[in-house]
Amino acid sequence: MYRLEKEELVGSTEQETIVAHAFVSDRSSLLVAIVLSNDTLVVLQELADGQKQVARLPWADRYGSSRSVSSWSPVDGEGAMSSVAISPSGRWIACMLSNGSVEIVPTRLLIPGADSTQGEVAPLFPEDEISSVFVKTRDDCLRLPTCALWYETSHSRRPILIYSNKGGDILIVDLLIRKLSISLQAPQSIHHLDVVTDASSDVFLLVTGFAGTQWLVPLEVDGQSVRETLSKVIPSDLRELPTNGSVVSSIVSRGTHCLGVLLPDKNVLQIYNTISLQNPAVEVRLPENTWSVHFADTMVFSLRNQIEVVCAVNFSMPVWE
Repeated sequence: MYRLEKEELVGSTEQETIVAHAFVSDRSSLLVAIVLSNDTLVVLQELADGQKQVARLPWADRYGSSRSVSSWSPVDGEGAMSSVAISPSGRWIACMLSNGSVEIVPTRLLIPGADSTQGEVAPLFPEDEISSVFVKTRDDCLRLPTCALWYETSHSRRPILIYSNKGGDILIVDLLIRKLSISLQAPQSIHHLDVVTDASSDVFLLVTGFAGTQWLVPLEVDGQSVRETLSKVIPSDLRELPTNGSVVSSIVSRGTHCLGVLLPDKNVLQIYNTISLQNPAVEVRLPENTWSVHFADTMVFSLRNQIEVVCAVNFSMPVWE
């Protein structure tokens, strides 16, 4: 587990807060990107041998004398960072700006010699400059990005950026052609996005609204591409997940996911093997005041009392205290 030390955010003040974060990891390295409220990008890398590297980039200084920018379409003025995503390889960091545009920062610009967590056949973007992609949104007043994820399609391994904004738009940006591919409209601002893969290899997008409402949106089903699948989705036909708690997703064996339902009023996590959310396979009791959970094959992490983290191994009921 990586512990972010205060001195690693040197230059920030006590008033600065974390606006957004993203990470990728494998057995050999961990890469974390953090956006601070003073519009600074902090990138941290830790290798398996314990080596750490930390870099800070004040966003206003990103086009310094040693850096350049490449644009495929004009950027609509300046914008502060509001969300961030990292490619599965750890090679690129996508920064979503308040004006709706996206800027791709090569990790090696901030951390020279940074190791990729996975290989890529060819660079998507120039590795010696920041690349800019402008995304036209439906409503300029509500275009502030709220969350994002970098996803590679299951069949063609095509890289796409999925991000949402305060207007409830879910935008799919094709990073090969660097253009908006398709968009959906949710009935409320989006708070969180996650990808869920079931045992049949169908892929869904778990969408969490600002008010806590959640939906499962088909992303790649029946062997069809993202565009083919989403072209058949009628947003008004999507049904809210029938739960009394907050649905969370976690990768389990063979690359598939389980869905968990956190019931904070009962201090219980229900874990389901299918997206139908019928009959939980496992039910885990949690400590009081748990507000968020993360679970893997054999362990449950419980976050309670704002910042306290406790865990249980093999889903057993430990003495939490």
